[in-house]
Amino acid sequence: MRGLKTLCLLLLMVLLFSMYRVYGALPEFIVMGRVIGFSNNLIFIECEYVYDGDSWRAFSRILNGSPPNIDALRDLKIGDYVIGVAYGTIPWDKNGWYKGWITIAKLSNDREYVTDIYGDIYNVKPFLGGFRIEYSSVPEDCSECLCPVKYVVLALYDRDDNLLLNRTMYRGDSFKYIYGHDNGYVGAYNIYVKFYNGSFQKCIGPQGHCIFTIHFEEIAVKFRGIVVDASSQYDVIVRIDEVLLDPEGKLSPGKYAHIDIACSTSESNVDWPLQKGDRIEVYAKHFSYCDENYNGYRIVIGVWIYSRDNPYDGYLKKIGGVEFNADIWVDRGCGSTYYIGDPIKIYFKVNLKAYVEIVDEFPDGSKKLLAWGWAEPNKIYYISGKIGPPDGYRIFHIYAEDEHNNTAHSQCYINVLEKERPDLMIENVFYSPTKLKEGDSVNFDIIVKNIGRRTAYNFSVIVR
Repeated sequence: MRGLKTLCLLLLMVLLFSMYRVYGALPEFIVMGRVIGFSNNLIFIECEYVYDGDSWRAFSRILNGSPPNIDALRDLKIGDYVIGVAYGTIPWDKNGWYKGWITIAKLSNDREYVTDIYGDIYNVKPFLGGFRIEYSSVPEDCSECLCPVKYVVLALYDRDDNLLLNRTMYRGDSFKYIYGHDNGYVGAYNIYVKFYNGSFQKCIGPQGHCIFTIHFEEIAVKFRGIVVDASSQYDVIVRIDEVLLDPEGKLSPGKYAHIDIACSTSESNVDWPLQKGDRIEVYAKHFSYCDENYNGYRIVIGVWIYSRDNPYDGYLKKIGGVEFNADIWVDRGCGSTYYIGDPIKIYFKVNLKAYVEIVDEFPDGSKKLLAWGWAEPNKIYYISGKIGPPDGYRIFHIYAEDEHNNTAHSQCYINVLEKERPDLMIENVFYSPTKLKEGDSVNFDIIVKNIGRRTAYNFSVIVR
């Protein structure tokens, strides 16, 4: 009977090892839910599920705990869906709570993958991209049950279980690993790892663990623009007008992208057919930067869109035509006052490539063409000069027409005044003596009055 009890105890310990990874007084419990708040250095999670060792089951409770590291407080947002790991007997036993969260792992929008880890890495999986991370820790020389970790040896594997790197990390060490960037970007990822600290468990007692921050970031490109050529699904040319994701910072409004829809348009996440002038949004996981002429366009990036079930799927969707607009303003602001002779700068821009004319309108209704030509989208141009006569109002106009014959107009009104000057007059003249004879010296007292609107400073009076 005693031998049977010993066997049962051993089986129970094996079960605890398989469920919780650690041995000691307190096992780990794992919950899943949504971040709902931060207060007094605590992170609050509204739990929906708890892991019972075999599967997730419903569990409704709000739990809170201190963060695994400072990055969790900085990066996590209210509404993020997460897995939380903590020490304790059972999560609904308030007395079982121990030292807050040892891990908080943020999940992808579809809740299928872990994208960010704060704390220990065990009990949270699968990682985005199918990656796997393991580590072993080496403690400092220590006679206690729980010793500080001197360093860890971390191994990173891809989805096919190929070892990508094996790295020794001391406290505070970090690295960034770029996966899949060999020939353009095809299913590429940025993987960021930082090791903060850890504790190593030498005997039965408090659990040991290591604290990391790990980010898995899928590298993709995302932009919006106007279709300028849609002759076939393999040759869609887009003039970019808004950049949303750009890993190398090489895209900008006005540049051109080539899109290849590499499968049937019915199998891919693509709005088809496309027409010249359509405004679209493109998201691609397979892309390659370039600099080449194609059908008369200077292409800076090529992207490929695949079927929905392809891991590099991406999408192309119509988002409606962009509203064409033009803008014009002056250095002092529209509605301001200038004096004849003052310097002025007239600024203007358009949000789509367009032919523009800048016109100066005078008080009598006459107009003067100041500048004309093609303007690139969202680029600010200016004309500099001096305000000339006449005084009165002045209106600067921009007339623009884009490549699809859409027109736009804007104007900027200013006031023009003559410069105010002193206006001097001689109000009176006194002299002595009043009776003069040849050879006498004469003293003049001349009273000068300023009837202008500016102060007169140094001036002279000449008597002839």
